[in-house]
Order: sequence, then C-alpha cells, then structure tokens
Amino acid sequence: MSTGMADTNDIDDAVHLLSELPKKQCSLLHCRSIYPTPAQDINLSRLAWLKARYGMQVGYSDHSIESLTVPAAVALGAEVIEKHFTLDETRPGFDHHISFEPRKFRQMVDQIREVECMLGVAELTQDPEIEEVKRRMSRWVVAARPLKIGHVVTEKDLEVKRPSKCNLNPIPPSNLESIVGRELKNSYCQGEALRSTEVTG
Repeated sequence: MSTGMADTNDIDDAVHLLSELPKKQCSLLHCRSIYPTPAQDINLSRLAWLKARYGMQVGYSDHSIESLTVPAAVALGAEVIEKHFTLDETRPGFDHHISFEPRKFRQMVDQIREVECMLGVAELTQDPEIEEVKRRMSRWVVAARPLKIGHVVTEKDLEVKRPSKCNLNPIPPSNLESIVGRELKNSYCQGEALRSTEVTG
C-alpha cells in the first residue's frame, strides 16, 4: 500500500482496516507523489518511521529520476520496490520521463542485488578472515631483544607493538604483567610475538 499524499491519520486508518490480515501479506510503501521527485524531497528516512510506527514490512514507490534512490532505499530497509517501467522515456505522458527503460531498469536491479549482498547480517559473528587480519595487525607482547629458551622474563624483555613476526596464540597487552618472572619454552627474535603456550607457569 502506497502512502503517497497520505497523512498520519490516513495511514493509521488504512493500517487498521488491514489489521485482520497477516502482517507478512501487507507492505507500506513510502512514496512522494511529486513527478519527478527532486533528491531533496525524497526523504528516505520515512522508511524507518513507518517501520517503527506500524511494525510492518516497508517498501518504496519511486518517482525520482535518480539512479541511487532505489538502492539507497533498499539499504535503509525497503523490502518492496515499485518503479515505473517504459520502453521509451521520451514518449508523451507524465510518467514516461520518470520511468526506467530496460537498460536502466536492469542496472537498478543489479545495484539492488549488490546492496543486498553488502548488507550481510546484523549479528556480530566470528569471521576467520578478520581474525587473521587482527592477529597480524594488532599490537601484542613482543620480545624487546633476542630471548633464548629457558630465559626468565623481565619487564625489560618485553614491548607492546605490532610484531615483525606474529605467531599463533600471541599474548595480548593486558596479559603482559602475568608473564614477567616466567620461563620461556622457546627462543624469540627481537620483535617477535611471544606465544601464550610457550611460557611456563
């Protein structure tokens, strides 16, 4: 259902009439009934307002001539899109010049799919690729000088920096003090990250 030209009371009344239907069967489409709609009047922020107020699936009915409008609407939560289609945008009539010809329509769909891919998932999950970058790029406890196997660690032996060689199981800066006074199970080059599994105790 398009909300073009409707005020809040109109939308409230329409949603009430639809209340007996399952919400998944209904969509509220943000719409600006201006032909064409200038960029400054598109107001895509309305999508979030509709979603919050009515708790329904939202979409966007586009009357602009901007190529970015629909992909931006999808990025902001639009799940249904209405876009006028024409075979010739130069034909007479008020809506041909706000419609997309096949090539532009295909481009719009491709951009939507790309945005959907970019959106990913909201939940923060462990990403093996990012974990590897974090291991290599973060600052860890490293040897301030060459250290030999069996050496008892002192504070002067340690630095916190991005290592020249980052091993598996590096020691975070927050654990630096906990390894002082402990014996090394391996030798380390200057700048190499110490391994938590190679410190005794």
